[in-house]
Amino acid sequence: MTITVNKISNYLLSISNLCVIILTISSHTVFAQLINTDQAPPSVKWSQINEESFNLIYPIGLQYEAQHAANILKNQVQYISSDLGIKPRKITIILQNRNVEGNGYVQLAPRKSELYTTPPQKSDPSDWVQNLAIHEYRHVVQIDKLTGNIHFPLEELGFAFFGIALPTWFYEGDAVLTETLYSKGGRGRIPSWEINLRANILEGKDYSYQKNYLGSFKDITPGYYQLGYFLTTKLRRDYGENITDSLLTRIANNPLRLYNFSKSLKKLTGFKSQEWHEQTLSELNDLWQQQQADLQPKTYPTISPIESKFPVNFSNPQIDNRGHILALKQTPERVNAIVEISSNGGLKELIKTGRQSDPDFSYSSGKLTWNEVQIDGRFKLRSYSVIHIYDIETKTHFQLTKKSRLFSPDLNTDATKIAAVDIDLSNKISLVILDAKTGEEVLRIASPQNQMLSSLSFEENNKVLAVTRTAEGTGIIEFSLTDKSSQILIDKQTQEIKSPSYANNKIIFQAHYNGIDNIYSLNPLNLEITQLTNAKYGAYDPYYDSKTNQIYFSNYDGRNYTISRTSIENTSETPLSKINDTFISYFKPLQEHEHSKTTIDTSFQEIFPQKPYKEVNYLVNFHSLSINDGNYDDLENYKPGLFLLSNNLMNTMAAKIGATYDPDLHGLNYHAEIQYNRYFPKITIAYNNRSQLSNLRNPKDSKLYAVRWRENFTQFKVELPLSYNRLNQNYSIKFQVASSYTNRYNLDNVLFDKILIKNVQFPMHYQLSLGRNSRYSSLDLAPKWGQNISIGYSDFPFSNISGTRFFLQSALYFPGILPNHSSQLRFNYQHGEGILANSNVIQMVSGYDQLRLTQPTNTFFINYKFPFAYPDFEIGSLAYIKRLKAILFADYENIGINNSFQPRTFGAEIRADMNLFRFLLPNFDLGVKAIYINENNPKRFIFQYSLRYSY
Repeated sequence: MTITVNKISNYLLSISNLCVIILTISSHTVFAQLINTDQAPPSVKWSQINEESFNLIYPIGLQYEAQHAANILKNQVQYISSDLGIKPRKITIILQNRNVEGNGYVQLAPRKSELYTTPPQKSDPSDWVQNLAIHEYRHVVQIDKLTGNIHFPLEELGFAFFGIALPTWFYEGDAVLTETLYSKGGRGRIPSWEINLRANILEGKDYSYQKNYLGSFKDITPGYYQLGYFLTTKLRRDYGENITDSLLTRIANNPLRLYNFSKSLKKLTGFKSQEWHEQTLSELNDLWQQQQADLQPKTYPTISPIESKFPVNFSNPQIDNRGHILALKQTPERVNAIVEISSNGGLKELIKTGRQSDPDFSYSSGKLTWNEVQIDGRFKLRSYSVIHIYDIETKTHFQLTKKSRLFSPDLNTDATKIAAVDIDLSNKISLVILDAKTGEEVLRIASPQNQMLSSLSFEENNKVLAVTRTAEGTGIIEFSLTDKSSQILIDKQTQEIKSPSYANNKIIFQAHYNGIDNIYSLNPLNLEITQLTNAKYGAYDPYYDSKTNQIYFSNYDGRNYTISRTSIENTSETPLSKINDTFISYFKPLQEHEHSKTTIDTSFQEIFPQKPYKEVNYLVNFHSLSINDGNYDDLENYKPGLFLLSNNLMNTMAAKIGATYDPDLHGLNYHAEIQYNRYFPKITIAYNNRSQLSNLRNPKDSKLYAVRWRENFTQFKVELPLSYNRLNQNYSIKFQVASSYTNRYNLDNVLFDKILIKNVQFPMHYQLSLGRNSRYSSLDLAPKWGQNISIGYSDFPFSNISGTRFFLQSALYFPGILPNHSSQLRFNYQHGEGILANSNVIQMVSGYDQLRLTQPTNTFFINYKFPFAYPDFEIGSLAYIKRLKAILFADYENIGINNSFQPRTFGAEIRADMNLFRFLLPNFDLGVKAIYINENNPKRFIFQYSLRYSY
């Protein structure tokens, strides 16, 4: 068999591109992402603990959590990796404490893991850092097992192979199983985490493997974490703990086999991936059907409107002073908003909320309060949790706190004070009381034993209830504000307890003692717990209305989270002693079988030596040879090459050096670049030795000649980026200044030896961009409202070359006729003089390369985008089509000149959002564009095809 150089190049490009699919194995709670290139603020000083299997780097001030994490890793590494029979290579683990959203990831190129240590408000009943460390280190073990001894300079290739070989559901599901087995918590222990899959099965929604795995715009699907947990757990239950080792070993031994994972699974179990999905869901159906039969759930009336063809989530119901229901509404059609539901079912939006990691709000005496995540304008590894206030009567809003780390705010009875959880940079937990008008702190109480606090409830003016969380479980604590004392009411429960509040003389709260989330009551006098509701899939966010003696709650019906209510008098209180826990602990057979491995004592705390970490000593960190320069934004214009890439662990310095071959110019180009990002400006220095080809006009005979030459091009660029968010608006400002030096040589046409400028000395380029855009909903194709403008100017102040250029680009967004439709207007202008008179720097009309050549002064574009179908259609294993959308467009050129206002081209575009080859990422966008040429032209229609991707 003969393999051509082009085929090899294409194959390597496929690997390089697919590397981006899994460049970050992200994880614990939030979202997938590409390789993280963000920085912590330069004020952070670092220290390190250097052990045999890991190097732990952490901010000074986070010593306790660092020692805690080091003990977990040292004590549990052998257990986390024992079933795969390897000892992972040493890895650097970085603890980040400046952000307020818990998360973690592992990556290669360069090899490291980052753990975001601020505990989330909503989590499984466990120690956050412990579960995070276990989960992410399991990814380290998976990678090392599969990629073997692929070290420098092939880290990128090894990571690409990992992403191609394993479906995301497998490595994430395996990590969730590991966190559940090797801790007293873990997401495999909580019913709310599996609720979507359980409800879909019991409701008879027989979704396919691809839909359950890859998701849907129109229906709720479990997601790859939940699906993967059950698929991988059943593998170990049915085939023993060595099945994962056998599976990864077989895949690693045959790295070039097509459909490697599914074929290996078939060889070892007799089932391909899709068939294993069917086997697992069939077993779960039997188990959950039996659970439902045992529970005999009750039906509760729905009192919230469901007006959408898409799923709707009404959460955190509360009653205002007029008896109306207030709730947080979440739907894929719109951004989150706090709404008012009147007694006749009418719905009124009060205010759109911004980015919330744990959506929630509190109401009292005509006021609303909630916390939002605000990202630092420049250093994206720093964020804040700030508190907002909204007055319903006056419709006024203001942000109460700035640069704070405050969570779970709750108003007192007269809305004069706010209770909140404060988590400082050392992860010290405190209850704080704020003045609701000024935001000033009036009281602070440290959490006993530094237990995590969440779900605050401000009772009258002198008591606050809160949920506690430790490695031993969850509980409920009551704080007295008069003497700063506290009393533990419930302790060490393997429960996801939430939303405690007083109802008459008892405390109601959410838990899952019977195996499903329901509402329970606690008698503070004798600490007796009784069950109040028996919902089919789950009852959440209980709220007691003392005027009507009713409990309102969010009730999942299998598709929507509706609002229901029940009278306390009509609840059949069942004592805890008579409650049977029916939760399907799918991991339990494994825990019982591997008992000696899973009961690990982490109470002993070794004190590890620590020393300063000087980032300046590790700026250069070459890790990979790549056929790409690290920029995956434009693979359509890919040119084959080879690069050596360097990125330091703190993302403050990146470097690359390499060469590419330009097939159009038949020449080699050489590149070198350094980017330094530690401080506010991003500084880039780049050098290129490149071949050039241009059509130049000879002034002697006015003819155009093709002229080739080479040039040394050196550029220096300083960029000042700033972006931030507030409520449902995102703002950005970026200023960029750049200069360069060009030296041209080896002209192949002597006619231009005196004409072509040989040295272009330090032209200056300036650009300022401003943007304000509303947040997208998950179904939006563009912002509903948006204003964006960019202006640029170039000249030659340091040479005798004459030339200037000015340009303006703008984009305005407006709502469309229907939800998720979008209108867009874009106007662009350019003016050049001297040597820059004939260059185009603005966007040109559609089909420009096939039209009569022009030098436009301006262009104007009108677009209308809208989705028209959500088919969830499968073409075998080739493609899974989620959404079809259309774009109508009209493109104008030189409007206002010669009184002309007609489009030069117009037409329509049909595009499809899809997943290819059952890969979760990237998301592909395939389209065909029909362009009508509205002028004399041999062609009247042009058809263009394009394949885009995003993450």
